[in-house]
Order: sequence, then C-alpha cells, then structure tokens
Amino acid sequence: MHTIRFNILLIGNISADDVLEKFRENKFVSLTHKTLANKVFSFGRDHGYYGRIYNQTVVSTPSIDITKLNGMTRVTGFCFTPQDGNSILSSVAAAMYAIHGKEYITYMSHFDKMLFSEI
Repeated sequence: MHTIRFNILLIGNISADDVLEKFRENKFVSLTHKTLANKVFSFGRDHGYYGRIYNQTVVSTPSIDITKLNGMTRVTGFCFTPQDGNSILSSVAAAMYAIHGKEYITYMSHFDKMLFSEI
C-alpha cells in the first residue's frame, strides 16, 4: 500500500462538505478516518474479499484541508493506494475492455460488491 499526498486546485469556492461528497459519489474511492496505512491494510486483510481492498484509493478524511484564494479552492490531503486489489481490478477492467469493448462497464458492475465506501 502506498501513501500519496495530493494537492488539487479547483475553480470556484467549494466547501469541504462538497469535496467529501464528490469523493463519496465515486465508487472507486473509499473514505476513512484512519491516518495510518497499517490500520487501513489491516481492515482490508480482515474484511476485504480474499483480504484485499479493490478500491483505487482510500482517502483519509482527517487529512483533508480546504484553502480558498481568489475564486479558487485548493484541496490537500493524503490517500492510500491498495496496490494488490487496485492492480487486479485494473487488469480485469483492461481484459474486459479488450474482450467486450465499451460494454465492459456492464461486466465490471459485478465487482461493485467488493468495493468499500468507507474503511
């Protein structure tokens, strides 16, 4: 599992609640109140499908900071990228796309039950 510090600049004045809601809406993003990679990884080992977290990223909500400046909003924080599940799900998506073209999304919906909204 890797930890990534992000720094995103958005146009407009966006609230912290709006930012968190956008993260929640994305099924490939999971949110957590945990701040340590070992705690997130342990959750995946205990509760994940075959011990894995398949989400693309797990955003640590306590790390989110919102700064507004001149009509722009800067969102900073950090997230965890679970490498095992992430690469497996990405590889399956690529294979499904190769086989089914744009219809791969229909087949990928079977994996939705393996994604976490919160860890």
